[in-house]
Order: sequence, then C-alpha cells, then structure tokens
Amino acid sequence: MVLGLVFIVSIPTITPYLRGDGNGYYAWLRSSVMDQDLKFANEYSHGDPVFRRFFFDDSGHIRPGRRTPNGYVNNHWGVGVAALWAPFFLVGHAGAEAGRLVGLHWRTDGYSIPYRWATAFGTALYGFLALLIAYHLARRRLTQAAPLFGTLVVWGASSLFVYQYLLPFWPFAAAAFVGAALLWAWDGPRPFSAWRWVGMGALAGLCGAIHPSAAAWGVLPVISAFGEPGGTRSKLRALVLVGIGVPIGAAPQLAGKAIVYGSPFRSGYDMKFMWAHPQLVRNLFGAAHGVFSWTPITLVAIAGIAWVLWGRDRRLAVGLLSVFAAMVVIISFFQSYEQSSYGNRFLVSFTPGFVIGAASVYDALRGRWRSVAVPVAVLFVVWNVMFAFQWAWGLTSKQGAVHWETVVSNQFTRAPREFAKAARLFVTNRGALIHHVQQVDLERHRAGQP
Repeated sequence: MVLGLVFIVSIPTITPYLRGDGNGYYAWLRSSVMDQDLKFANEYSHGDPVFRRFFFDDSGHIRPGRRTPNGYVNNHWGVGVAALWAPFFLVGHAGAEAGRLVGLHWRTDGYSIPYRWATAFGTALYGFLALLIAYHLARRRLTQAAPLFGTLVVWGASSLFVYQYLLPFWPFAAAAFVGAALLWAWDGPRPFSAWRWVGMGALAGLCGAIHPSAAAWGVLPVISAFGEPGGTRSKLRALVLVGIGVPIGAAPQLAGKAIVYGSPFRSGYDMKFMWAHPQLVRNLFGAAHGVFSWTPITLVAIAGIAWVLWGRDRRLAVGLLSVFAAMVVIISFFQSYEQSSYGNRFLVSFTPGFVIGAASVYDALRGRWRSVAVPVAVLFVVWNVMFAFQWAWGLTSKQGAVHWETVVSNQFTRAPREFAKAARLFVTNRGALIHHVQQVDLERHRAGQP
C-alpha cells in the first residue's frame, strides 16, 4: 500500500529524456518496429548533441570506424531491454495515433512524447516491481517494518532512482526487475520442476541480453544445480535444463547481433580482460563511481546480507553474495570502467539484494537504535538526492573521479541554491532544464573535458 502510493506520487518525475547510451538501447526498439530494419543512422540523428558528435562528423556523415564489417552502424548496446519496452512502446504508438484523430499534432515516428513517455513509464514500473518483489522476499523472513524501511531507503539512497526516473532509456532498472523475478523463482519451494529450471535459465539469458553485468544473476540457478541432490546425473540434468532456457531468454540479443554483426555471439562491446589490473577497489570504494563511496547505503546492505541474513537464511545469503561477487568480477576484470554515470550503474541491477540487506540491518536493530536509524536513513536519502543533482547539473565531474572536498562543499553551498532553480524548471519548463544539461555537456566536450 505505502510503496504503491509512493510510486504513484513519483510518476510525474519521470523524464523521457533520450541521452547517451539510452539512444543505442532505444534504437533497437524504434528501428525494428517503425522501420522494420536495424539501420540505426536515422535513430542516432535524434540523439543528444554529444551522442551525435560521437557518430556523425561535421558534415552529417557516419564517422569512419562506426560501422560493422557488414555495413550496419555499430550498436553494441544490449537488445534485451528493447523486448521489455516493446509493450509500452506499442501503447505509445496507439496513443499517438489516437491523438492525431482528435487533432493533436503528435508524430507517429517513434519519438514524439507518447512513445517516449510510455516507454519511460515502463522503465519506472520495472524499477518499482523490482523493489516490490524484494520487499515481499524480505517479508518472508523479517518483521513487518524492516522490509518497508529497507525498500524506501534503497529507493532513495541508491543510484536506482536516477535510472528509473531521470535516465529511463538506460537498462538498469529493467535489469533489476528481471533479476528480482529470477530471485523470486529461485527462492520458491523445492524440488524444482523441469519447467522451473528452464524458466530460470531463460530469465538468466534475458539478464545477459539486457547488460553483461546483469548476467551475474545466472549464478543462482547454476549453484542450485550443483547443489541438486541425487548425484551427478541430477546435477547434469538441472544444468542442461538451465542451458536450454538461456538462449530462449537471450533470443532478442542473439537475433539482433547476428543481423548487425554477422554473428549472434559478437556483442560489439570493446571489452578487454584486465586480469593483471582489476578495478576491484576502484569499483567499490573509488572516487570514480565506486558503489560504496558514492552510495554508502549499498555497503550497509551488503553488511546486512553477510551479517544478519547469514544467520537467518544462509541459502539466500550465499546466493545474494555470490551474485554480487559475480557482478563485481564482471565489472572489475572484464567490463570497461565506469564513465558518465551516477554511482556504479552496473550494480543497479543488484537492487533486490540491496533491499533485502538494508531491511536485514534494520530488523537486527533494537530499542533506541531503531529510532536512530530513521533520521540516519533520511540523511542518506537527502545526501544522495543532492549528490545526484550535483552530478546531473554539472557541479561535479560526470566522468572520472570526483573531488570529495568539492562535493562536500557543494552539498551545503552551491547545490541547494542551484537545486531550487532546477526544481522550478523541472516543474515549469522541463525542456529548458534538459537544454541546460545538454549545453553544459556539449561545452565540456568541445573543451576536451570529460
């Protein structure tokens, strides 16, 4: 009830702004539905100024090296989220058609406000469903107040809301939902039926099709398969069933990449193995988008899984810690480092685990410590919102490491003043607000700054 009301109240904050990587993810959907092809040049021409400069030269031609060997414009971004957006996009198309019938000047081109708003709402809804599933999983184990506390504090004090409401064409809130669905299926009663093994494999495949880091959720059915009773034959059967499901879930990715790159197994990502120089500390604690340093509620949550939940439900604790560790390994050893993102966007898909961990910490508190936890959580949320505003408004570096002295100083000086100005624009003229953000980005790009 409370979570539903919070989500309803939050809907007006959805900002259907196509920015950066979001253009690439959305292009898979728009091009396949509206153009019935995967030629992305016209989609990319609708991108924000910095994105367009990356793909087009000053004369408007695709830059050298931006095409695949078989002539398609490069699109290394995942295809899976386009499949999740498709129902909302089609609702937007119906809305645009209906609007034209009653005299509204809405273009049926895949970019007018009905399309973008409906698709952005889909992202917000998927993020909410990820939180709701995590809430119910926590309620199976914890007292009633703890799941609500954990859900609300992670919602407001993590990176989720940025990718749920402000950058809804990025895939991470949707990945959190698919991960939560897989966690729900995995957490159910045993023994698993054949269809359930296949279903978990399909969800794991879809996670990987959304983003490589989200593929870590596939650890859950794998470790369960190895723990299956009945000897080697039962374990192999479970692994085979999971393996059957994976390509089913990954089908959009396999098909799309086969067309664009000539092989279903070529993603287009320019990723390098970094076995000798992993970015482990940087991704966790670094000033360059470290998940614990930028959003400290995540550190509290991981402590809750390893400390409180471990003593109450070891199977769930081991499962969640294994998924988190797998994500960190993918990011640190295989994935490119964080660039322009708020916090560590690759770990937003672990939101269900963060909710359960934060709820576990609150559940372990007693007496006056619980009353202290509420104002501390409010401070976490306020700090996070203002820090996210600094990042979005250009008061601190969007790429690379931030200077913590500047961040802390801005939190109490420039950020509140600028926030009031931005809030007025957000309510009265959101287009002007987006234009301001674009201009700051473009000026820095032209000046050679990150």
